[in-house]
Amino acid sequence: MSEFKFKTPVYIRKRLANELTDGSVNILTGDIEITSAITGKPIVDEEGRNVLPIRIANEKLSAHGKSLAVNKEGTVQPFRYNEMYDQLSKGNPNELNKAYQRACNEDYAALTAKENVIKNIKSIAIKNGAKTEMIIPDPRIGIDEIRTSKASDRVLAHRDPALHSGNVISFKNVGGASENLTSVNPIMINQVDGDFDSDTMGILDYKVLGFSSKEEADEFFNRSSVTEQLNLYGKVFLAVDSSHFKAGALVNNIDLSSITFKDGKSNEELKKVVEDIQAKIVDSDKSYGAYAVSFEDEKTVIESLGKLADDGIKGNRKDIEHHFYNGYTEEENKDVMEALIAKSEWTGMGGTITNNFLAAIGDTEFDPKLVRPGMFVTYGATQSVLQLKKNADKLPMVDKNINDMKKIFGGEYDKDIAREVLKECVRGFVDTPIVDEFCDRVEEKQPENAYKFGEGVINNLEMGNTQLGFKKTKLSL
Repeated sequence: MSEFKFKTPVYIRKRLANELTDGSVNILTGDIEITSAITGKPIVDEEGRNVLPIRIANEKLSAHGKSLAVNKEGTVQPFRYNEMYDQLSKGNPNELNKAYQRACNEDYAALTAKENVIKNIKSIAIKNGAKTEMIIPDPRIGIDEIRTSKASDRVLAHRDPALHSGNVISFKNVGGASENLTSVNPIMINQVDGDFDSDTMGILDYKVLGFSSKEEADEFFNRSSVTEQLNLYGKVFLAVDSSHFKAGALVNNIDLSSITFKDGKSNEELKKVVEDIQAKIVDSDKSYGAYAVSFEDEKTVIESLGKLADDGIKGNRKDIEHHFYNGYTEEENKDVMEALIAKSEWTGMGGTITNNFLAAIGDTEFDPKLVRPGMFVTYGATQSVLQLKKNADKLPMVDKNINDMKKIFGGEYDKDIAREVLKECVRGFVDTPIVDEFCDRVEEKQPENAYKFGEGVINNLEMGNTQLGFKKTKLSL
Protein backbone atom coordinates (compact mmCIF):
# COMPACT_ATOMS: atom_id res chain seq x y z
CA MET A 1 0.00 0.00 0.00
CA SER A 2 1.26 3.51 -0.83
CA GLU A 3 2.17 5.69 2.15
CA PHE A 4 -0.13 8.34 0.65
CA LYS A 5 -3.29 6.22 0.64
CA PHE A 6 -6.11 7.92 2.57
CA LYS A 7 -4.07 11.14 2.69
CA THR A 8 -5.69 14.21 1.17
CA PRO A 9 -4.39 15.61 -2.14
CA VAL A 10 -3.45 18.82 -0.32
CA TYR A 11 -1.35 16.86 2.17
CA ILE A 12 0.42 14.98 -0.64
CA ARG A 13 1.12 18.21 -2.47
CA LYS A 14 2.53 20.01 0.54
CA ARG A 15 4.60 16.99 1.55
CA LEU A 16 6.19 16.86 -1.89
CA ALA A 17 6.60 20.64 -2.04
CA ASN A 18 8.64 20.56 1.16
CA GLU A 19 10.83 17.63 0.14
CA LEU A 20 11.40 17.78 -3.59
CA THR A 21 14.19 19.57 -5.43
CA ASP A 22 14.78 20.00 -9.13
CA GLY A 23 14.52 16.82 -11.23
CA SER A 24 12.28 13.80 -10.79
CA VAL A 25 11.17 11.65 -7.89
CA ASN A 26 9.52 8.27 -7.59
CA ILE A 27 6.53 7.83 -5.25
CA LEU A 28 6.21 4.27 -3.98
CA THR A 29 2.73 2.96 -4.87
CA GLY A 30 2.77 -0.41 -3.16
CA ASP A 31 0.81 -2.99 -5.12
CA ILE A 32 -0.59 -0.41 -7.59
CA GLU A 33 1.07 -0.64 -11.01
CA ILE A 34 1.45 2.50 -13.14
CA THR A 35 1.75 1.73 -16.85
CA SER A 36 4.40 3.59 -18.82
CA ALA A 37 3.20 5.22 -22.05
CA ILE A 38 6.68 4.63 -23.45
CA THR A 39 7.11 0.92 -22.81
CA GLY A 40 3.56 -0.24 -22.05
CA LYS A 41 4.94 -1.97 -18.93
CA PRO A 42 4.59 -1.24 -15.19
CA ILE A 43 7.00 1.45 -13.95
CA VAL A 44 9.41 0.17 -11.32
CA ASP A 45 12.53 1.53 -9.63
CA GLU A 46 15.97 -0.11 -9.46
CA GLU A 47 14.75 -2.39 -6.68
CA GLY A 48 11.73 -3.56 -8.69
CA ARG A 49 9.18 -1.61 -6.58
CA ASN A 50 6.09 -0.07 -8.20
CA VAL A 51 6.51 3.70 -8.43
CA LEU A 52 4.75 6.83 -9.67
CA PRO A 53 7.37 9.13 -11.28
CA ILE A 54 6.94 12.86 -10.72
CA ARG A 55 8.78 15.49 -12.77
CA ILE A 56 9.80 18.74 -11.11
CA ALA A 57 11.19 21.72 -13.04
CA ASN A 58 12.76 25.10 -12.24
CA GLU A 59 10.32 26.96 -14.46
CA LYS A 60 7.42 28.94 -13.08
CA LEU A 61 5.31 28.46 -16.19
CA SER A 62 4.50 25.24 -17.98
CA ALA A 63 5.08 24.67 -21.68
CA HIS A 64 1.59 25.98 -22.36
CA GLY A 65 1.70 29.01 -20.06
CA LYS A 66 -0.23 27.47 -17.14
CA SER A 67 0.81 28.50 -13.63
CA LEU A 68 2.70 26.05 -11.43
CA ALA A 69 3.18 25.71 -7.67
CA VAL A 70 6.60 26.92 -6.57
CA ASN A 71 8.13 25.39 -3.44
CA LYS A 72 10.69 26.87 -1.06
CA GLU A 73 13.58 25.54 -3.14
CA GLY A 74 12.36 27.50 -6.16
CA THR A 75 11.25 24.38 -7.99
CA VAL A 76 7.74 23.93 -9.35
CA GLN A 77 5.07 21.30 -9.00
CA PRO A 78 2.44 21.29 -11.79
CA PHE A 79 -1.18 21.70 -10.75
CA ARG A 80 -2.04 19.06 -13.37
CA TYR A 81 -0.83 16.50 -10.79
CA ASN A 82 -3.78 17.30 -8.46
CA GLU A 83 -6.12 14.72 -10.02
CA MET A 84 -3.34 12.16 -9.80
CA TYR A 85 -2.85 12.89 -6.09
CA ASP A 86 -6.59 12.53 -5.54
CA GLN A 87 -6.64 9.05 -7.10
CA LEU A 88 -3.44 8.11 -5.23
CA SER A 89 -5.13 8.95 -1.93
CA LYS A 90 -8.14 6.82 -2.90
CA GLY A 91 -5.96 3.91 -3.97
CA ASN A 92 -7.87 3.56 -7.26
CA PRO A 93 -5.51 1.83 -9.75
CA ASN A 94 -7.55 2.37 -12.94
CA GLU A 95 -8.34 6.02 -12.35
CA LEU A 96 -4.81 6.69 -11.12
CA ASN A 97 -3.40 5.34 -14.37
CA LYS A 98 -5.78 7.51 -16.41
CA ALA A 99 -4.89 10.58 -14.35
CA TYR A 100 -1.19 9.84 -14.79
CA GLN A 101 -1.55 9.56 -18.56
CA ARG A 102 -3.33 12.92 -18.71
CA ALA A 103 -0.81 14.59 -16.41
CA CYS A 104 2.09 13.37 -18.51
CA ASN A 105 1.01 15.26 -21.61
CA GLU A 106 3.03 18.41 -20.87
CA ASP A 107 6.06 16.37 -19.82
CA TYR A 108 5.91 14.65 -23.19
CA ALA A 109 5.72 18.08 -24.83
CA ALA A 110 9.11 18.93 -23.36
CA LEU A 111 10.59 15.61 -24.39
CA THR A 112 9.31 15.84 -27.94
CA ALA A 113 10.27 19.44 -28.70
CA LYS A 114 11.90 19.64 -32.13
CA GLU A 115 15.15 20.99 -30.73
CA ASN A 116 15.29 18.41 -27.97
CA VAL A 117 18.10 15.88 -28.42
CA ILE A 118 16.24 13.38 -26.23
CA LYS A 119 13.48 13.19 -28.82
CA ASN A 120 15.90 12.57 -31.65
CA ILE A 121 17.95 9.90 -29.89
CA LYS A 122 16.37 8.49 -26.76
CA SER A 123 12.84 8.14 -28.16
CA ILE A 124 13.91 5.94 -31.07
CA ALA A 125 12.44 2.46 -30.72
CA ILE A 126 15.08 -0.09 -31.69
CA LYS A 127 14.07 -3.69 -32.36
CA ASN A 128 16.61 -6.43 -32.90
CA GLY A 129 15.96 -8.11 -36.24
CA ALA A 130 14.65 -4.93 -37.90
CA LYS A 131 16.28 -2.90 -40.66
CA THR A 132 15.47 -0.39 -43.40
CA GLU A 133 16.18 -1.21 -47.04
CA MET A 134 15.70 0.57 -50.36
CA ILE A 135 12.94 -0.95 -52.49
CA ILE A 136 13.11 -1.79 -56.20
CA PRO A 137 10.45 -3.34 -58.48
CA ASP A 138 10.45 -6.98 -59.57
CA PRO A 139 7.29 -8.08 -61.43
CA ARG A 140 8.56 -11.68 -61.56
CA ILE A 141 7.75 -12.36 -57.90
CA GLY A 142 4.23 -12.83 -56.53
CA ILE A 143 2.26 -9.97 -55.02
CA ASP A 144 2.54 -11.61 -51.58
CA GLU A 145 6.29 -12.07 -51.96
CA ILE A 146 9.34 -9.95 -51.18
CA ARG A 147 13.01 -10.44 -51.99
CA THR A 148 15.17 -9.36 -49.08
CA SER A 149 18.50 -10.31 -47.56
CA LYS A 150 16.76 -11.24 -44.31
CA ALA A 151 17.26 -14.89 -43.28
CA SER A 152 13.59 -15.48 -42.58
CA ASP A 153 10.79 -17.17 -44.53
CA ARG A 154 8.43 -14.35 -43.63
CA VAL A 155 8.93 -10.68 -42.84
CA LEU A 156 6.79 -7.77 -41.74
CA ALA A 157 7.43 -4.67 -43.85
CA HIS A 158 6.25 -1.11 -43.43
CA ARG A 159 6.71 2.22 -45.14
CA ASP A 160 6.38 5.39 -43.10
CA PRO A 161 4.22 7.17 -42.44
CA ALA A 162 1.90 4.30 -41.51
CA LEU A 163 -1.39 6.09 -42.12
CA HIS A 164 -3.60 3.14 -42.99
CA SER A 165 -3.66 -0.65 -42.79
CA GLY A 166 -1.75 -1.14 -46.05
CA ASN A 167 1.37 0.56 -44.73
CA VAL A 168 2.27 -2.50 -42.64
CA ILE A 169 2.24 -5.79 -44.56
CA SER A 170 3.41 -9.37 -44.13
CA PHE A 171 5.34 -10.98 -46.99
CA LYS A 172 6.77 -14.36 -47.92
CA ASN A 173 10.50 -13.84 -48.31
CA VAL A 174 11.93 -15.52 -51.42
CA GLY A 175 15.45 -14.34 -50.50
CA GLY A 176 18.41 -13.72 -52.76
CA ALA A 177 18.55 -9.93 -52.52
CA SER A 178 21.70 -7.86 -52.20
CA GLU A 179 22.44 -6.43 -48.77
CA ASN A 180 20.18 -3.46 -47.89
CA LEU A 181 18.09 -3.91 -51.06
CA THR A 182 14.52 -5.20 -51.17
CA SER A 183 12.41 -6.15 -54.19
CA VAL A 184 8.62 -6.11 -54.27
CA ASN A 185 6.09 -6.63 -57.02
CA PRO A 186 5.37 -3.13 -58.42
CA ILE A 187 1.65 -3.87 -58.73
CA MET A 188 1.27 -3.77 -54.92
CA ILE A 189 3.23 -0.56 -54.31
CA ASN A 190 0.13 1.62 -53.87
CA GLN A 191 -0.78 -0.36 -50.74
CA VAL A 192 2.21 1.27 -49.04
CA ASP A 193 1.86 4.61 -50.89
CA GLY A 194 5.31 4.12 -52.36
CA ASP A 195 7.23 4.31 -55.60
CA PHE A 196 10.72 3.42 -56.70
CA ASP A 197 12.67 6.68 -56.57
CA SER A 198 14.80 5.59 -53.59
CA ASP A 199 11.89 4.90 -51.25
CA THR A 200 12.72 2.64 -48.33
CA MET A 201 10.80 0.13 -46.25
CA GLY A 202 11.39 -1.16 -42.75
CA ILE A 203 11.89 -4.92 -42.72
CA LEU A 204 11.25 -6.94 -39.54
CA ASP A 205 12.15 -10.59 -39.16
CA TYR A 206 9.06 -12.69 -38.32
CA LYS A 207 11.16 -14.59 -35.79
CA VAL A 208 11.22 -11.64 -33.38
CA LEU A 209 7.45 -11.06 -33.36
CA GLY A 210 7.01 -13.57 -30.56
CA PHE A 211 4.35 -15.89 -31.95
CA SER A 212 3.57 -18.78 -29.59
CA SER A 213 2.89 -21.25 -32.38
CA LYS A 214 3.03 -21.77 -36.15
CA GLU A 215 -0.77 -21.53 -36.22
CA GLU A 216 -0.67 -18.10 -34.60
CA ALA A 217 1.96 -16.91 -37.08
CA ASP A 218 -0.09 -18.26 -40.01
CA GLU A 219 -3.20 -16.48 -38.80
CA PHE A 220 -1.33 -13.20 -38.44
CA PHE A 221 0.14 -13.57 -41.92
CA ASN A 222 -3.24 -14.32 -43.51
CA ARG A 223 -4.73 -11.25 -41.89
CA SER A 224 -1.89 -8.89 -42.86
CA SER A 225 -0.85 -9.96 -46.37
CA VAL A 226 -1.21 -8.09 -49.65
CA THR A 227 -3.88 -10.58 -50.75
CA GLU A 228 -5.95 -9.97 -47.63
CA GLN A 229 -6.24 -6.29 -48.55
CA LEU A 230 -7.02 -6.65 -52.25
CA ASN A 231 -10.70 -5.87 -51.82
CA LEU A 232 -10.83 -2.34 -50.45
CA TYR A 233 -14.55 -1.77 -50.00
CA GLY A 234 -15.22 -3.25 -53.45
CA LYS A 235 -12.28 -1.56 -55.16
CA VAL A 236 -9.16 -3.43 -56.32
CA PHE A 237 -6.37 -2.26 -54.01
CA LEU A 238 -3.52 -2.70 -56.49
CA ALA A 239 -1.70 -0.36 -58.87
CA VAL A 240 -3.64 -1.63 -61.90
CA ASP A 241 -3.99 1.96 -63.16
CA SER A 242 -0.25 2.58 -62.99
CA SER A 243 1.62 3.63 -66.13
CA HIS A 244 3.92 0.61 -66.25
CA PHE A 245 1.07 -1.90 -65.95
CA LYS A 246 -1.20 -0.16 -68.46
CA ALA A 247 1.65 0.17 -70.95
CA GLY A 248 2.57 -3.51 -70.68
CA ALA A 249 -1.04 -4.58 -71.17
CA LEU A 250 -1.58 -2.20 -74.10
CA VAL A 251 1.40 -3.28 -76.20
CA ASN A 252 0.46 -6.93 -75.66
CA ASN A 253 -3.23 -6.34 -76.38
CA ILE A 254 -4.26 -7.72 -72.97
CA ASP A 255 -7.80 -7.02 -71.76
CA LEU A 256 -7.79 -5.76 -68.15
CA SER A 257 -11.56 -5.83 -67.63
CA SER A 258 -11.27 -9.10 -65.67
CA ILE A 259 -9.49 -7.26 -62.83
CA THR A 260 -12.63 -6.54 -60.84
CA PHE A 261 -14.61 -7.73 -57.85
CA LYS A 262 -17.94 -6.88 -59.49
CA ASP A 263 -18.29 -10.45 -60.75
CA GLY A 264 -17.92 -11.90 -57.25
CA LYS A 265 -14.27 -12.94 -57.33
CA SER A 266 -12.54 -13.85 -54.11
CA ASN A 267 -9.25 -12.17 -53.20
CA GLU A 268 -7.32 -15.30 -54.16
CA GLU A 269 -9.06 -15.50 -57.53
CA LEU A 270 -8.29 -11.88 -58.33
CA LYS A 271 -4.69 -12.37 -57.24
CA LYS A 272 -4.33 -15.20 -59.77
CA VAL A 273 -5.82 -13.07 -62.57
CA VAL A 274 -3.36 -10.25 -61.90
CA GLU A 275 -0.32 -12.51 -61.58
CA ASP A 276 -1.24 -14.35 -64.81
CA ILE A 277 -1.45 -11.03 -66.68
CA GLN A 278 1.87 -9.90 -65.22
CA ALA A 279 3.52 -13.15 -66.30
CA LYS A 280 2.34 -12.60 -69.89
CA ILE A 281 3.74 -9.05 -69.87
CA VAL A 282 7.09 -10.11 -68.40
CA ASP A 283 7.47 -13.02 -70.86
CA SER A 284 6.62 -10.95 -73.94
CA ASP A 285 9.34 -9.33 -76.07
CA LYS A 286 6.88 -6.57 -76.95
CA SER A 287 7.00 -5.27 -73.39
CA TYR A 288 10.60 -4.09 -73.57
CA GLY A 289 11.31 -0.72 -75.13
CA ALA A 290 7.77 -0.21 -76.40
CA TYR A 291 7.52 3.20 -74.72
CA ALA A 292 11.20 4.07 -74.53
CA VAL A 293 12.03 7.75 -75.03
CA SER A 294 14.26 8.33 -78.05
CA PHE A 295 16.87 11.09 -77.80
CA GLU A 296 18.03 10.88 -81.42
CA ASP A 297 16.80 14.42 -82.05
CA GLU A 298 14.13 16.85 -80.87
CA LYS A 299 11.47 15.31 -83.06
CA THR A 300 11.99 11.80 -81.68
CA VAL A 301 11.90 13.11 -78.11
CA ILE A 302 8.57 14.86 -78.73
CA GLU A 303 7.08 11.90 -80.58
CA SER A 304 8.13 9.27 -78.05
CA LEU A 305 6.89 11.37 -75.12
CA GLY A 306 3.76 12.23 -77.11
CA LYS A 307 3.05 8.53 -77.66
CA LEU A 308 2.90 8.04 -73.89
CA ALA A 309 0.31 10.79 -73.71
CA ASP A 310 -1.65 9.74 -76.81
CA ASP A 311 -2.02 6.15 -75.57
CA GLY A 312 -3.24 7.31 -72.16
CA ILE A 313 -0.15 6.12 -70.31
CA LYS A 314 1.11 9.39 -68.87
CA GLY A 315 1.10 13.12 -69.54
CA ASN A 316 -0.62 15.51 -71.93
CA ARG A 317 0.84 16.03 -75.41
CA LYS A 318 -0.11 19.70 -75.57
CA ASP A 319 1.63 20.43 -72.26
CA ILE A 320 4.65 18.35 -73.25
CA GLU A 321 5.15 20.23 -76.51
CA HIS A 322 4.50 23.63 -74.92
CA HIS A 323 7.07 23.21 -72.16
CA PHE A 324 9.57 21.46 -74.40
CA TYR A 325 9.76 24.44 -76.76
CA ASN A 326 8.96 27.31 -74.38
CA GLY A 327 10.11 26.17 -70.97
CA TYR A 328 8.38 27.61 -67.91
CA THR A 329 7.41 31.24 -67.41
CA GLU A 330 8.40 33.14 -64.28
CA GLU A 331 4.81 32.91 -63.06
CA GLU A 332 4.73 29.15 -63.62
CA ASN A 333 7.99 28.75 -61.73
CA LYS A 334 6.55 30.73 -58.80
CA ASP A 335 3.48 28.49 -58.80
CA VAL A 336 5.69 25.40 -58.72
CA MET A 337 7.68 26.89 -55.86
CA GLU A 338 4.53 27.69 -53.87
CA ALA A 339 3.18 24.19 -54.36
CA LEU A 340 6.44 22.55 -53.29
CA ILE A 341 6.69 24.76 -50.21
CA ALA A 342 3.10 23.94 -49.32
CA LYS A 343 3.83 20.23 -49.62
CA SER A 344 6.65 20.59 -47.13
CA GLU A 345 4.75 22.80 -44.69
CA TRP A 346 1.25 21.36 -44.91
CA THR A 347 1.92 17.63 -44.80
CA GLY A 348 2.31 17.88 -41.03
CA MET A 349 -0.91 19.87 -40.79
CA GLY A 350 -2.75 17.09 -42.54
CA GLY A 351 -1.06 14.54 -40.32
CA THR A 352 -2.33 16.18 -37.14
CA ILE A 353 -5.85 15.06 -38.10
CA THR A 354 -4.68 11.44 -37.95
CA ASN A 355 -2.87 12.19 -34.66
CA ASN A 356 -5.97 13.75 -33.12
CA PHE A 357 -8.07 10.77 -34.18
CA LEU A 358 -5.62 8.34 -32.58
CA ALA A 359 -5.38 10.51 -29.47
CA ALA A 360 -9.16 10.44 -29.03
CA ILE A 361 -9.33 6.66 -29.11
CA GLY A 362 -5.90 5.97 -27.59
CA ASP A 363 -7.15 4.67 -24.24
CA THR A 364 -10.23 2.83 -25.55
CA GLU A 365 -10.61 -0.80 -26.57
CA PHE A 366 -9.37 -1.39 -30.11
CA ASP A 367 -12.25 -1.33 -32.61
CA PRO A 368 -11.18 -2.39 -36.13
CA LYS A 369 -14.54 -1.30 -37.56
CA LEU A 370 -13.73 2.25 -36.44
CA VAL A 371 -9.96 2.35 -36.82
CA ARG A 372 -9.53 0.92 -40.33
CA PRO A 373 -11.95 3.24 -42.18
CA GLY A 374 -10.98 6.08 -39.85
CA MET A 375 -7.32 5.80 -40.80
CA PHE A 376 -8.20 5.79 -44.49
CA VAL A 377 -10.38 8.89 -44.04
CA THR A 378 -7.74 10.89 -42.15
CA TYR A 379 -5.11 9.66 -44.63
CA GLY A 380 -7.05 11.66 -47.23
CA ALA A 381 -5.96 14.90 -45.57
CA THR A 382 -2.27 14.07 -45.91
CA GLN A 383 -2.68 12.78 -49.46
CA SER A 384 -4.45 15.94 -50.58
CA VAL A 385 -1.24 17.79 -49.71
CA LEU A 386 1.19 15.26 -51.17
CA GLN A 387 -0.76 15.12 -54.43
CA LEU A 388 -0.47 18.87 -54.95
CA LYS A 389 2.40 18.02 -57.31
CA LYS A 390 3.15 21.40 -58.88
CA ASN A 391 -0.39 22.77 -58.93
CA ALA A 392 -0.49 25.93 -56.83
CA ASP A 393 -4.07 26.56 -57.95
CA LYS A 394 -5.17 23.73 -55.63
CA LEU A 395 -3.77 25.43 -52.52
CA PRO A 396 -6.98 27.22 -51.44
CA MET A 397 -9.02 24.02 -51.82
CA VAL A 398 -6.52 21.91 -49.86
CA ASP A 399 -6.33 24.56 -47.12
CA LYS A 400 -10.12 24.61 -46.83
CA ASN A 401 -10.38 20.82 -46.75
CA ILE A 402 -7.81 20.48 -43.95
CA ASN A 403 -9.56 23.16 -41.87
CA ASP A 404 -12.96 21.54 -42.48
CA MET A 405 -11.63 18.14 -41.41
CA LYS A 406 -10.22 19.63 -38.22
CA LYS A 407 -13.66 21.07 -37.44
CA ILE A 408 -15.35 17.74 -38.18
CA PHE A 409 -13.04 15.78 -35.91
CA GLY A 410 -13.27 18.54 -33.32
CA GLY A 411 -17.05 18.11 -33.10
CA GLU A 412 -18.11 21.42 -34.68
CA TYR A 413 -20.62 19.94 -37.15
CA ASP A 414 -23.81 17.98 -36.63
CA LYS A 415 -23.90 14.41 -37.92
CA ASP A 416 -25.52 14.92 -41.33
CA ILE A 417 -23.48 17.97 -42.28
CA ALA A 418 -20.24 16.36 -41.08
CA ARG A 419 -20.75 13.32 -43.29
CA GLU A 420 -21.30 15.35 -46.45
CA VAL A 421 -18.47 17.81 -45.75
CA LEU A 422 -16.11 14.92 -45.02
CA LYS A 423 -16.92 13.32 -48.38
CA GLU A 424 -16.03 16.56 -50.14
CA CYS A 425 -12.80 16.92 -48.17
CA VAL A 426 -11.42 13.54 -49.28
CA ARG A 427 -13.03 13.29 -52.72
CA GLY A 428 -10.57 11.78 -55.17
CA PHE A 429 -8.50 10.21 -52.40
CA VAL A 430 -10.96 8.17 -50.35
CA ASP A 431 -14.05 6.48 -51.82
CA THR A 432 -17.51 7.36 -50.50
CA PRO A 433 -18.26 3.86 -49.06
CA ILE A 434 -15.25 4.20 -46.75
CA VAL A 435 -16.44 7.58 -45.48
CA ASP A 436 -19.95 6.20 -44.93
CA GLU A 437 -18.65 3.18 -43.01
CA PHE A 438 -16.54 5.41 -40.79
CA CYS A 439 -19.39 7.83 -40.09
CA ASP A 440 -21.83 4.98 -39.45
CA ARG A 441 -19.47 3.41 -36.93
CA VAL A 442 -18.82 6.71 -35.14
CA GLU A 443 -22.55 7.37 -34.84
CA GLU A 444 -23.20 3.83 -33.58
CA LYS A 445 -20.79 4.43 -30.71
CA GLN A 446 -22.10 7.88 -29.78
CA PRO A 447 -24.56 8.47 -26.93
CA GLU A 448 -28.18 8.58 -28.08
CA ASN A 449 -28.53 12.25 -27.19
CA ALA A 450 -25.36 13.29 -29.05
CA TYR A 451 -25.97 16.00 -31.64
CA LYS A 452 -22.47 16.86 -32.85
CA PHE A 453 -20.56 14.36 -34.95
CA GLY A 454 -18.05 12.33 -32.96
CA GLU A 455 -19.21 13.52 -29.56
CA GLY A 456 -18.01 11.05 -26.95
CA VAL A 457 -16.08 9.00 -29.52
CA ILE A 458 -13.48 10.97 -31.47
CA ASN A 459 -13.48 14.38 -29.83
CA ASN A 460 -13.11 13.50 -26.15
CA LEU A 461 -9.35 14.12 -26.19
CA GLU A 462 -7.47 13.02 -23.12
CA MET A 463 -4.13 12.57 -24.85
CA GLY A 464 -2.18 15.20 -26.76
CA ASN A 465 -0.40 14.85 -30.08
CA THR A 466 3.00 14.98 -28.42
CA GLN A 467 2.14 12.04 -26.22
CA LEU A 468 1.33 9.94 -29.26
CA GLY A 469 5.01 9.71 -30.10
CA PHE A 470 5.50 7.72 -26.93
CA LYS A 471 2.22 5.82 -26.91
CA LYS A 472 3.09 2.19 -27.56
CA THR A 473 0.32 0.51 -29.49
CA LYS A 474 -0.11 -3.12 -30.41
CA LEU A 475 -0.39 -4.01 -34.07
CA SER A 476 -4.00 -5.06 -34.50
CA LEU A 477 -5.26 -6.29 -37.83
